[in-house]
Amino acid sequence: MEIMDSASEVKIDRTFFDHLESFDIYQILKCDKHIYSVLPLLTRCCLCSSSDISQQQEEKKQKLMKTLLNYDDVNFLIESLSTDFNQLSIDCISQLSLRSKKAQFGENVFGMDETLTHFESYSVVKKFRVVVTEVKWLMLHRPNKAESFHSKHGSQDNSCLSVAPILQLPLFRQSVTDLLCIALHELPFLLPMCEVVDALLYVDNSLDMIMKVLINSPWSVTEVCCHLIKSDDEIQADYVRQTRVTVIKHICHLSPSIATLAAKTCVAANKLPHLLAWIYLNQDGEETTVAKLAEFVFTHRRVAKSLLLSKTTGEESPLLAQCRRTIDRELDYLITTGVSHENANSLSTLIRLCCTLREMVVYKFSDAELEKIFRLFPFLPLNTEKATQLMILALCLTIASIHQMAPYSAQLSSWLRSLSRNTTLFTQSSDTSMGQFLLLIAIYYHGNQLTTISDMVAAHLNIKPSAVKLSNTILKQIITYEVFTEQVISQLTVLLSVTKDLNGNMKGYLPIHCVCQLLKSRAFSKHNVSIAEWITSQLKQVSLPLHPMVPQMVSLYIASTIPQQHNVRSANPQLDEQTIREHFQLSQDEHFISQLVFLYYVLCHQDAVHSEPVVPASKKRPMMSYSNSLISSIPVKRLVSKAYEYRHQCGSLYPSLVKLLYTNIPQMCRADMWLPDKSIHRRPNPLVRQFQKLINNEELSKLDPIHKQYIQLRLVAESLSENTLPVLMESLRLVHASSKEQIPRHMTMVLAETWLAYSRIAPERLYPETVNVLRGYSQSLNEDQLIIDPLLVLQCLHECKNPDILTIVLHLVGVYSRASNRYYNIHCQNRGSTALTESQEICYSLLSAQESATLQIMLEHCLPDIQRGESILCDQREIQTLICSDVHKLIINNPYQAKLISFQGYDRRLIPIAIAGIPSMHICLDYVPELLAQPDINKQVFAVRLVASLCQQYGVHKTFTMARLSINTLHTLVGVLPTRSVIADILPVLPDVITICQNMPVLYDDWIKLLAKILPVVAACRGEAEIDKQKSKVLTLGVNG
Repeated sequence: MEIMDSASEVKIDRTFFDHLESFDIYQILKCDKHIYSVLPLLTRCCLCSSSDISQQQEEKKQKLMKTLLNYDDVNFLIESLSTDFNQLSIDCISQLSLRSKKAQFGENVFGMDETLTHFESYSVVKKFRVVVTEVKWLMLHRPNKAESFHSKHGSQDNSCLSVAPILQLPLFRQSVTDLLCIALHELPFLLPMCEVVDALLYVDNSLDMIMKVLINSPWSVTEVCCHLIKSDDEIQADYVRQTRVTVIKHICHLSPSIATLAAKTCVAANKLPHLLAWIYLNQDGEETTVAKLAEFVFTHRRVAKSLLLSKTTGEESPLLAQCRRTIDRELDYLITTGVSHENANSLSTLIRLCCTLREMVVYKFSDAELEKIFRLFPFLPLNTEKATQLMILALCLTIASIHQMAPYSAQLSSWLRSLSRNTTLFTQSSDTSMGQFLLLIAIYYHGNQLTTISDMVAAHLNIKPSAVKLSNTILKQIITYEVFTEQVISQLTVLLSVTKDLNGNMKGYLPIHCVCQLLKSRAFSKHNVSIAEWITSQLKQVSLPLHPMVPQMVSLYIASTIPQQHNVRSANPQLDEQTIREHFQLSQDEHFISQLVFLYYVLCHQDAVHSEPVVPASKKRPMMSYSNSLISSIPVKRLVSKAYEYRHQCGSLYPSLVKLLYTNIPQMCRADMWLPDKSIHRRPNPLVRQFQKLINNEELSKLDPIHKQYIQLRLVAESLSENTLPVLMESLRLVHASSKEQIPRHMTMVLAETWLAYSRIAPERLYPETVNVLRGYSQSLNEDQLIIDPLLVLQCLHECKNPDILTIVLHLVGVYSRASNRYYNIHCQNRGSTALTESQEICYSLLSAQESATLQIMLEHCLPDIQRGESILCDQREIQTLICSDVHKLIINNPYQAKLISFQGYDRRLIPIAIAGIPSMHICLDYVPELLAQPDINKQVFAVRLVASLCQQYGVHKTFTMARLSINTLHTLVGVLPTRSVIADILPVLPDVITICQNMPVLYDDWIKLLAKILPVVAACRGEAEIDKQKSKVLTLGVNG
């Protein structure tokens, strides 16, 4: 820690150097034994003028001058400082130029005989000239090869590579150094500090000279130290490199901060690795500890590895030998004092160090070291986080060095068995517990996943997995057969504490990893260990960003609830429905992500139930599906919408959730439900502000119920919340119970817009309650009933003559039709394999019947037609437009429905309405020949009327063909039907034939032929009518007579 000063035989310590750096005059002057070393610096500071002219500064100068007068060398320094340094610089440059010319002709450039003889008698200026010239010459011509440059070893032919004797003789060393210190201050451009020190390395025994120069320029020490490290070169002579390292070590002794900077410079410049090791291990002169050694090895792995591998002849490297001694000494200390919570960190560091050395140089424990380690293991502390980390590291060390542990297998087995019996290890609530790590290791050994074990051990020891060479016999035998059987693992895993606030930022191995591994092997169900409660607790303790193992754990648990065919009892129970229901009643803001995970679980479970393979009922324990009431009580839409906002933090959960939503809750997957709502209340309405003032006013009670409800509706429409639903239902009841003239149209428009907007937020309760309100029956329907029979929703059309309310009803019809399709498809899939085809046919027929009935009822609601003279902007026309638009969508989705309703038939008054309002009805042209070929006269007449309306709408060739076919069919029917049937069925169709001919004039010839055939039939029918009339008269007369 201290440096000898050759002139005064005193030591320069760190405290004095700190005073120099801060230039505290009073503290410097207190150190009498060090003042002689810094006389050049103090003398110059005393004589030079300062910008600080305060009284305190003057007092410091006076005190400094008074102290300096006690030293004889001060007179020489004062005389030196009076030199004209500008002229001195010019003289030195001239001298160097002349010397360079001499060197070109091979002459002796020094001529030192006279200088050495008369140097003492030279004036100060001449001494200065000699010193500055020689130092500058050495700077310009110092050797740069690994050749000897000393005068006693150097080549006499190349004189410019020699060092001037004046710089090497001890006789003049003191005065030369003092002059050089002053010159460095006064001539910084001629003599840069870093280059001067670098040149002085080539001078014999220059350490004292360099250190004195640096002490007298304390502000340059850091810069010089870094420069010396960066300028090191392997091609330099050994003596120069040795001197360089010695100087740097002395500088590092002066200040810890400089030592730290020197270490960083060594790393950045990739030079002087031995110096870097010395800074970390020996610079304070104290004994090397495990902490110091570990800091160096962990921080500078590459440098440490090169030093550890640098062996001398027949021996291991000095650093490795030092590591062995330090490790052995630390083990002895821990055995003597015992492992406690205070020195647990020391043992942890030792274990990490040993494993890192093993990775670098294949470090092997000696028998004595192994014995000491196993003497420590049974006494490791258990109950703190540091102790947990220590035990994990101890187990990792055992695994990594298992090939050396064979003689100690009995001790190892005893230690592991004692750990397995300590249940407190498994109930710890820390993120990483010893019990959890033990279980993971045991699980992976059971699965023979040695690579995963290597990765875990390497991650804890901070080494490469390749450095962990596992044995597949010793430790596996102990763990899998003696200590941790599969049943023991299953029972201990349930004891693990759930991870609080489990999120994706948590690294390493957690209890969830243990559970997932055991779920894969179905260990819980195999040994009748219930894990459902643990799963439920962990799902409640999740947070954003979502941990990637959470969706995997949910999927694995659901897979484990599916019974295996060969063992129907080997299945875990599903999570309790009531527990799930209660969790969804909590605040969504605080428990959003956990509720989202439970929703994912419920949908995954439902999907697994529906996808369960079909097996005979005798060999099957069916999975129980969650009730629709549970799903309807979950705010699905709100959770999924919020999940979209945090989709980047939800990982793979969001896309999986959307897929499950489409397959399990199709009524939630209408495209308009997921589009942003841009229809209402994007700008503040000044009228609403007046309503807000009126709501608490007594005048509100004077208003009639309709206006009062309208005000409440406008208020809740501005900001949709949980209070919106009661107001919506009350408004629907009021509108449904009131006549059309009583309710203003604007109120129904706001009601419909608000209802549709709320359906995008929370449709689960809105849909069934709306149906019950609009039906008007006392008996309420639940979600299950509406899904099973969606035709119940059409009861809402009864007396529904408001277009805005009709929009709501049509929305509900589409929602429950989609849900019903999904329900019956799932019901069909769950049938046995023998009845699967038959079930599919029945399901298809049922769904087709439901859809066609829906279309029929919706079309019938288009009646009555608009009367002549009535405005085309009336409510009935709007109702017809809405229904026709919805029917068009249904036909586009399933074109077969157009044929089905055509064969079923509908009111003749609806034909022109449907043809004009439903663009897709043109496909009915394809079905006209089949309708005309039916034996039922009513279907044939319906076909002719349908063609007449199609001719008005579509004047294409195909229409012409169907029109001619229709007239020809009528021509045929007139010839084969009885007269009364012609009069009753054919004559009413003739106006439609006229319509066809008006749109297709080419068919007038066919029309004339039809008339020519009908007229005799009509005449005959009239004659028969007259004869019957005469007969009736005769009979009447006979009776009267």
